[in-house]
Amino acid sequence: MEFTTEKDRQRQRFTTIVLTDVLPDENWHFPMFLHTETPDNQCSPIDTSAKLSRGTVAKICIIDNTGPSRPGYPGAQVWLEEFRKRNISEEFVVLVPFNGQLLTTFTEAFAMVEYAQQMGWKELIIVAPEFHLVRCMLSIITAILTVNADLKVFAQVGVRLPLYEDDVTHSQNRKFKNRSEISGLELESIEKYMATGTPVPLVSYAIALDYLVWRDTR
Repeated sequence: MEFTTEKDRQRQRFTTIVLTDVLPDENWHFPMFLHTETPDNQCSPIDTSAKLSRGTVAKICIIDNTGPSRPGYPGAQVWLEEFRKRNISEEFVVLVPFNGQLLTTFTEAFAMVEYAQQMGWKELIIVAPEFHLVRCMLSIITAILTVNADLKVFAQVGVRLPLYEDDVTHSQNRKFKNRSEISGLELESIEKYMATGTPVPLVSYAIALDYLVWRDTR
């Protein structure tokens, strides 16, 4: 594959690492964080986290959105019921409070990092569908570096969803012809938020790669 810029190379490297990330220890007990999804996409991270949690005492963290923002995430109580259907006890699910004005991938990443700091956690797994996972990882790395958290985060791809299923709703209640359209939007969103993200811009791919070097250096 021919790259035109160094940024292209960095984006490809970062994306490849994130989508093929592995956990560092087969005996891990790290808490997991599920980024919010719409009902059309929620089974992807929920099913994967339920599978990963079997035989462990790992906590599953989800956002408890008590603020005014309604971006399509149905809420913690709906997801708790989904976990009950998968025989995951409520005692293993942690509700991460969010009462901000706007719930986004970026703002919920900050909420999770701040919560992890309060709990003294040093490792965390994030789970999201493949079309959302790269932006989720960039968001949480940005939050970690912004607040100077001592936190190593690993990515796990959620269960694959039908790519060409008709009429899918993604974040902020946006409608798409099918999930193949979402990947392009995600790349555009990353570029936009690297330039004008709130509360801070997303870190560059180069900085995110440096974080992964730190994470994986024992």
